[in-house]
Amino acid sequence: MWKNTITCGDKSEVKRIYYEAFPKKERLPWKFMLGLSCMPTTKFQAYYDEKLCGFLYYGVLGRYVFVMFFAVDTNIRNQGYGAKMLRELRDRYPKHKIIVTIEPPSDDITDITYRRKQFYLRNGYKETGYWTRAFGPKQEVLICGGNFSKRGFSAFLLAYSFLAIWPRLSKKEESQ
Repeated sequence: MWKNTITCGDKSEVKRIYYEAFPKKERLPWKFMLGLSCMPTTKFQAYYDEKLCGFLYYGVLGRYVFVMFFAVDTNIRNQGYGAKMLRELRDRYPKHKIIVTIEPPSDDITDITYRRKQFYLRNGYKETGYWTRAFGPKQEVLICGGNFSKRGFSAFLLAYSFLAIWPRLSKKEESQ
């Protein structure tokens, strides 16, 4: 079950999960995120299965959904909640292209960056062949629900951010 983070009653727990899951250089200020989630194009949803499991923070505009932050509570990871949350997001937006960005994966199969990419690939996402630097460090762009369009995603980010985010997208081989 999904609940709006602002009204869920577990804001402090969602904040804890957010701070545990994302390094400082990748985080947005908490109050800024809460403020943006009041906009009709931004969703900050806490996920429950009897208790709080995690959250999704994403933007929706046109036929795009851009997942900016997604985390499952470290205490219950590897129990299928992440896959369930992504599946329910796809069910909620069946005709949309759902985009996520992830830090560049390591070649080491024991590294979290490698495992994170494999998680998305197992859950229906595919490589786009692009990197972005829209929110700080270089991120690989993955998509579910269609083919990637550099022009379409750039237009989404520009419109979603009211021209505040000028995405830098480059082909993977150009940026290595």
